Amino acid sequence: SPALELPPTAPPQRISACDDRDFDKEGLLPFQGRGATELDVLEGAVSNVGTGSYGVGSVQLSPGIPSFFRPPMFGFPTASGPGSWYSGLKFGPNGKPNNGWYGPPWGSECLTGCPDALSGGITEVDDFDTKYWTYRMEWRLGPKGGISWYYDGAFIWSMSASSFGEYKVCADKPEGEPSCMMTPKRQLPNEPMSLVMNTAIGTWNGGAGAIDNMHWPAAFWIDYVRVWQHEVNIGCSPPDYPTKEYIAKNIGLYGEPAEPVGTDTCKEIYPQSAYDHAAEIQARATRVRDERKADSHAAVRAEEAQAKAAKAEAAHEEAQKAVEAAAAAGRPVGMVLPQQPLAAQVLASVGRSSPAFDLPARAVPRFMPRADVPAAQPAAAQDESSMPVLVAAVVAVGVFASALAVRRRRQRAYDAFEEPLAGNYQGL
Repeated sequence: SPALELPPTAPPQRISACDDRDFDKEGLLPFQGRGATELDVLEGAVSNVGTGSYGVGSVQLSPGIPSFFRPPMFGFPTASGPGSWYSGLKFGPNGKPNNGWYGPPWGSECLTGCPDALSGGITEVDDFDTKYWTYRMEWRLGPKGGISWYYDGAFIWSMSASSFGEYKVCADKPEGEPSCMMTPKRQLPNEPMSLVMNTAIGTWNGGAGAIDNMHWPAAFWIDYVRVWQHEVNIGCSPPDYPTKEYIAKNIGLYGEPAEPVGTDTCKEIYPQSAYDHAAEIQARATRVRDERKADSHAAVRAEEAQAKAAKAEAAHEEAQKAVEAAAAAGRPVGMVLPQQPLAAQVLASVGRSSPAFDLPARAVPRFMPRADVPAAQPAAAQDESSMPVLVAAVVAVGVFASALAVRRRRQRAYDAFEEPLAGNYQGL
């Protein structure tokens, strides 16, 4: 759609529903878009003294809605108009929106996409570290579906399928047609997923002290993990959302495989509905091909779109190679993807000095620190050690998609802000 305006620094969708595919050659179904939406059952942080802690559940999705609807950082959604955020969100008596993160600000360099982050949770918790809690996420597909979060049996927040509908905003001009920005209707995440349970540590939300070794060794206790399904659907490569062949044909994107693989310990079982859906996708692809043959202009547009996507992907891979080369030389690096078509400028900094960014005084440049090199920090951010130290325990649900492959290779970098948390957390 000409009204769909994405951040100029966002990479294109790697696997788009606009593109025809040959399953035997590519391991993908034709005209089926794939995504790497992340669902977090829990992302929690415990303060130094154990009180005033918080936990949130979230979903990240792309493309994001027009910036007109996004609330300002640390602000809450409005009832309507600018900053009203997504529709269809509900919160329990103790649940509240996560006003500390709505996703990368517009124009940020987003190596794996610029998703909106929808999240809600609870604050001022004093016993995350002294007793077991139960964390439940209900994930219902279809037009009447939605996602809900419950902590210790209490409803925290939810979003309905209507939340993924079309968002559009228009501005009238004295002359000419109205200028509009639009995000088309999207669907609830329907990708095969795997469970990830880990202790995630970082400086953005915990201050420099979060990785100063003062809190280690640490323990993360999990009593049990249970999964219920309406129909048995076990495995990471169902016939209507295949992954195995694509990963095998693009192993360079994924790195070393994790062992043992799931099928070593758990037999794949897919329902008949998955096979029926795969057949429907193939039948639809036949109709689309016939329509394109009858419409020469559509065929030309399809070829142009594929060429543009290939060019953007090549530029993106070139940028990644430049970053890896700089990191191999022992320099922390940051990446900027300034304009479409995607091109990269690698900026290396030495020690703790600031790189060559001209940013507002309260904004900290985004970095992609590598595990094998020391991470650079702008000098103005060195006072972050005064922030409360957090130890984050994350129970996240990861998903398949090409962007996940990129994400494994590239440290996901988020914008950091110099403003410290007020007290022991206000909001989330």
